[in-house]
Amino acid sequence: MSSLYYYFILASLLMCSFTCSCSSIKERNKAATIEENTIVYQKAIIGEAPEENPNTEILDATIDGDVLTLKVNYSGGCEEQLFDLVGSSIVMKSFPPQREVTLVRNARGDACRELITKELTFDVSELAYLRQKGELIILHLKGFGELSYYFGGQQEE
Repeated sequence: MSSLYYYFILASLLMCSFTCSCSSIKERNKAATIEENTIVYQKAIIGEAPEENPNTEILDATIDGDVLTLKVNYSGGCEEQLFDLVGSSIVMKSFPPQREVTLVRNARGDACRELITKELTFDVSELAYLRQKGELIILHLKGFGELSYYFGGQQEE
């Protein structure tokens, strides 16, 4: 009788352990799905982009008002990646003025090779030259090309 009791306790513990581990896996998968659909929104900064920058492919870039939206591909999948948009402190004083801009990715040691596609959004108002409403500046986005940016939104004609 006592051995039957021990088998019952052991079976109960195993079943509980299995049920708990399945629910935690489901929660992790649910969290990962939410994380993949989250839009990162932060301010662009003026500074120097690091020499070492993991490869990130910029598929598309659009500016709406003061917000730059980037669609990017990169390899990873094991760690959350961090992104910064860094504008050069040097402005080419042509007409209109121009500034070099680099998307910087911190892979945080992620060595996984899954191809990730993500949408990133940045407030680019810090990249304007004189910061006067309607002022035009050309942003040279490294790895993508030129983007026209009107500080405070499109200049009215």
